[in-house]
Amino acid sequence: MNDIKWIYMINNRGTLVLIYKNTNQGAIEPNYSILSHFIFALQSVAGKFEEDEVKVIEIENENFFMIEEKLSNSFFILKSDNGVSPKKIYPILRGIKNKFTERFSGNENLNLHQKQELFKSFKKEINEFTNF
Repeated sequence: MNDIKWIYMINNRGTLVLIYKNTNQGAIEPNYSILSHFIFALQSVAGKFEEDEVKVIEIENENFFMIEEKLSNSFFILKSDNGVSPKKIYPILRGIKNKFTERFSGNENLNLHQKQELFKSFKKEINEFTNF
């Protein structure tokens, strides 16, 4: 889906955990430190999340869709053009969150290399939802 620009996952401290960019858009490489603070601020503005709730914040011509993954106390944030229907985005974001929960539940104690391998394989699953 070319309307999606990127999907990020941050932990509860605002640290970027996963980064998936739409390579079809040829985006400029962001400053990840600034981006991390910006995303953490978005999450703070969004406030408390109900179970499986997706929140949207519109900034100029872009939308930021957010959902909380409670098991890891993290958030998935999807950035898209503001012309994209939320009805298209909600199932994608919920599907990614649910797949993450299914995949990583019980794997919290893996070593760093094992976690990196799981994250790499998870990118393929995100591609199934987004067609990046």
